[in-house]
Amino acid sequence: MELISEWPEKKFTLLKYTIEKLMPANKIFGIEVNKIGEGYIQLEVPFKKEFVGDLFNGLWHGGILASIADTAGGFAVGSMLESNLFRVNTIEMNIKYLKGTKKDKSVYAEARVSLWESKIAESKIILYQDSKEDPVCTIDCSYIVLPTKKAK
Repeated sequence: MELISEWPEKKFTLLKYTIEKLMPANKIFGIEVNKIGEGYIQLEVPFKKEFVGDLFNGLWHGGILASIADTAGGFAVGSMLESNLFRVNTIEMNIKYLKGTKKDKSVYAEARVSLWESKIAESKIILYQDSKEDPVCTIDCSYIVLPTKKAK
């Protein structure tokens, strides 16, 4: 994992562990954190045959791609939080599928926080396989940041 800011390494390590090991859906996807910094994250998702959504062409399922994008965008926002006493919930997602994703190749997600206003944050995300300059999807996501509910 590459750190790309002065944020404490311990905090990034905890966030990486949370993403890769604690979230059940992320474990199913096999999400790996490649780079992380304040307001930025790059994820890699290795191909699995279960991700195929187009049987004739062997392309990734669009819903899987949307989930990967949402995860990247939400954790880019989460990387800016000072503590784990907050949760990041998706409000809205706008995804543009630009081309099919090839089977047998990983998908990379790169997310950057583009807006932080009070409790609302936005991330811009690209998904790509071969090159960032040739994305398979571009995504804009909006999130609300709320205090975590206390257990009773």
